[in-house]
Amino acid sequence: MDALWEGHTLPMVLLRWTQGRVCAYLNLCPHMGVRLNRSGSALFDRGRRHLLCTTHGALFRPSDGLCVSGPCGGDHLDALEAVEVFGQVQVFLPPALADQLRRQRGLITALESPTTAPGAPGPSAPDGSTPE
Repeated sequence: MDALWEGHTLPMVLLRWTQGRVCAYLNLCPHMGVRLNRSGSALFDRGRRHLLCTTHGALFRPSDGLCVSGPCGGDHLDALEAVEVFGQVQVFLPPALADQLRRQRGLITALESPTTAPGAPGPSAPDGSTPE
């Protein structure tokens, strides 16, 4: 699921627990800033116990976003504030995370090209040129 924020696309993970509680995370691995489930792959590991970064194999606890295995061990997914009101879920970007994203404009640019790995050449225009 993606959301629009200040003209940029932010990938999100929205989870609903069996008790009805909802939570949300920014869908970016803290190790390299890539989507956890690149190219439409599964979001959970085979046992459906952990969120899975398909790029690095990192595993995250769904309850708090803690990386329990992988290159970013001990880091957390960025939590978003999710609230359900009359059956509609609203997701808010915490102010500290919004400030961090504003400082990391390179990350925002990477979010807009989810199929391009960081550092890889970007998409080409129809005439073969690379957009500025």
